[in-house]
Amino acid sequence: MKEFTAILFIVAVVVVYIGVLLVVPMALDEAAKRRRRKAVGELVANSFSKKPLTRKQIEILSADNRLTSRDTQILLRNQFSEAVKSADENRDDKLHYFQGLYEELEKDEPFEGLPSDVRLHLEKIRESIGKEKDFLMQPLASQLQDLNSSAKRKEKWMWGLTIASFAVGVVGVIFGALPYLPSHSQEKPLPEAKISLTDNSAPPVNQGLINRSSGPTNAGR
Repeated sequence: MKEFTAILFIVAVVVVYIGVLLVVPMALDEAAKRRRRKAVGELVANSFSKKPLTRKQIEILSADNRLTSRDTQILLRNQFSEAVKSADENRDDKLHYFQGLYEELEKDEPFEGLPSDVRLHLEKIRESIGKEKDFLMQPLASQLQDLNSSAKRKEKWMWGLTIASFAVGVVGVIFGALPYLPSHSQEKPLPEAKISLTDNSAPPVNQGLINRSSGPTNAGR
């Protein structure tokens, strides 16, 4: 049983280590990206009261913080939501400002965030239909982006399920192989000790006296 416990502990440590290597870097990267998006969004919002930043300036800030165009759209959308909930006197101006920037980015780069091969084909379709019918591609692009985000979430869940299934499978194999291990196959129950009252009992007192009295008689004969 000690060997099984040790093996199970080693398997648990290995599974946890693999999970940490796979899950933790993705979680840390996503958390860091959210912090960078929030920081750039706050810079854009604070600059509005002094002098609103242009789209190019916002893109430069995003690139300096290692954010993509899709991240820029997300931070503008978040700032638009914050402006809706605020009671600032410049609320309407902020709504118009962030909405205009978001729509401009979405129009110019509707396929941002999609895989490169998908973007390549969509850009060719976009060029073939012409810019005057560019608005026809926006619903398709939004739907594909939602599907892509959903696929990424499912991929993360699949990684977690794969690690959990691996752990359960290893534990099952150990349980199945446990009866065939040498330490368990060689173990045999100890035989029950049989106590013989005849062999272990002391001779009666009368028998000892008889032997003593008959001893000299037998010697004389």
